[in-house]
Amino acid sequence: MKRIFYFFLAMCGLVGCSFKKAEAIQDDDTPAVQQESRVQEILSKMTLKEKIAQMLMFDGSRHADKKSNTVVDEPIKNAIETYGIGGIILFRGALEGTEQSLKFTSELQEASMKSRLRVPLLISTDQEGGNVTRLQTGTEFPGNAALGAINDPNVTEEVAGIISDELDALGINVDFAPVLDINNNPDNPIIGVRSFSSDPGIVSNMGTAFVKGLHKNGIAVSLKHFPGHGNTDTDSHTGLPKIESTYEELKNFELIPFESVLKNTDVDMIMTAHILYPNVEKE
Repeated sequence: MKRIFYFFLAMCGLVGCSFKKAEAIQDDDTPAVQQESRVQEILSKMTLKEKIAQMLMFDGSRHADKKSNTVVDEPIKNAIETYGIGGIILFRGALEGTEQSLKFTSELQEASMKSRLRVPLLISTDQEGGNVTRLQTGTEFPGNAALGAINDPNVTEEVAGIISDELDALGINVDFAPVLDINNNPDNPIIGVRSFSSDPGIVSNMGTAFVKGLHKNGIAVSLKHFPGHGNTDTDSHTGLPKIESTYEELKNFELIPFESVLKNTDVDMIMTAHILYPNVEKE
């Protein structure tokens, strides 16, 4: 829980251009000791329900009837202001253009400042580039497979840096990227060209560069899909894949990029995969 609030403290500088900065939160250059003290102070004032709400991230992109939502309507405002939820995720349907997207994120943060906690929101999206591009404005990139084929960390970091610029300009502070899955199963219906490579070394190097690029503007990253989604033949959005690999096999292959990127960068989050590993978790 404390790590979440360290990130919130850093986010204040990030989202300050979009809404009035909360007076109760320190700037991101606050000394570590003061940050620790401030985190403890915030936590001490939170109820259990508020702590739970801060750990939840809601979809702000769809109405109850599943139609795309492009404005901060009353149900969203009420949820943020009443419960003090911690985050919102926005999908492609909610991000129509530059002015609309910035207005959307700004109003989300304004609603958060009206909650009792006055803690800035995590506003997230999946801006991987290539097949998974949520922003409908900005720069189109060919995707991770192309970056892996180029196999130049400087190019990958530059691409991620541009993504960082564009997310920051729209008030989005979390990117669910990079994909660290190794593309080692040709029957995989969901990863494919979203992966940097079938080579764990290339995935490791490109993943590290991508994180560094996103961090250029303080965009939080989320490595995915731990512990590896590359060796499946089922789309985990519609079914439950099962991988028969042992822990040793995962350690010597799928886990290599995660271990490498964690070792060489400051990772903010990790997204887990919706996958069964019966030889690892036997219960």
